[in-house]
Amino acid sequence: MFDFLNDMERNRAASTALAKTAAAGMAPEHLVPGALVTMGPSLTIADRSYTNEIMEVMASNAGTVLVRRKAGGYGFDKDNTPRLVVIHEHRFYPAEHLYEAIVAAEAEIKSIDGAVPAVPPGRDIQFSDDARAEAEA
Repeated sequence: MFDFLNDMERNRAASTALAKTAAAGMAPEHLVPGALVTMGPSLTIADRSYTNEIMEVMASNAGTVLVRRKAGGYGFDKDNTPRLVVIHEHRFYPAEHLYEAIVAAEAEIKSIDGAVPAVPPGRDIQFSDDARAEAEA
């Protein structure tokens, strides 16, 4: 148990030191409903679970913000369950431009995926005689 507590304290110190090097982030009064934000790692524990997501602010008060995943991430919150986040434990950064870039990239990927089918409909794959002989061998 003693080693666990020492490790936990060491992780907290390392996380706090890393957090001090990050940009200041948004002021709490800018965390208004509809704002798109990214969140820095936790300033109190070694937790980076929200750092790869763009979150939409749903509501906030002086100490807490209610957010839900809008884009990014690895599907941790597949159902986009709203999460309460303590404001002083994270730094928030504006992310409207990042969200627009993700939407544009997703649209481009969809257009590329749908542009050229691997095999045109109604046509069989045509093999040269040499390729057919290799496939049959």
